[in-house]
Amino acid sequence: MEAHTDRKDHLLDIAEELFSENGFDATSVRALAERAGMNVAMVSYYFGSKEKLFEAVIIRKTAYIREKLMLLAGDKSLSAWEKMRELIGNYTERILNDEGRYHKMMMRELSLRKRTGLSSVIEEKIMTNMNAVYSIVKEGIKKGEFRKDVDFTLMMSTIFGTLTHSTTSSNLLPRFFEVEKRKPKITKQDYVTLMKKHLEQLIGRLLLVHPEKFLKKK
Repeated sequence: MEAHTDRKDHLLDIAEELFSENGFDATSVRALAERAGMNVAMVSYYFGSKEKLFEAVIIRKTAYIREKLMLLAGDKSLSAWEKMRELIGNYTERILNDEGRYHKMMMRELSLRKRTGLSSVIEEKIMTNMNAVYSIVKEGIKKGEFRKDVDFTLMMSTIFGTLTHSTTSSNLLPRFFEVEKRKPKITKQDYVTLMKKHLEQLIGRLLLVHPEKFLKKK
């Protein structure tokens, strides 16, 4: 049973890599099986179809993120703003450190909507995670940390829109730095750090009742 689970998890790992690199349509079952070192029939045996395998990748990834979000939301030792800072940092690192491959994979499916079943699964899982994020915002409002008139939908659109633009414009963004004549060259980790600070400052001014008490001056 353990070997069965290990092989299934291995196939999920490979599927996440290939779907993220090439997208759903350009990833064949044969390519998945070959990289996983399995027979093509094993994909059907474990998941039934390529669509179900893709769905399993989404479910596993979002479940992992949801677990981290729930732990963060329930952490009594942190203020609501500290939780939001942690959340912004986690999203930024997770999306930008792998050049947004997994994030782009999901966004591609949602924008194309060629497979409505898969799009619905993605939307459902994202919304479950958004409920956890919203609980942090409600906590901040209740405690007087956050503004009562904050628009949660537009705030999250700002976070994800900024990160999505960064992943889809990765070749163009270094040229923006040329405008400011930034030297030495900005590394990927430098950019992740800059993005975290930028989003923290931006969302902090949208959310916080007294941003001057929480936001770093440097």
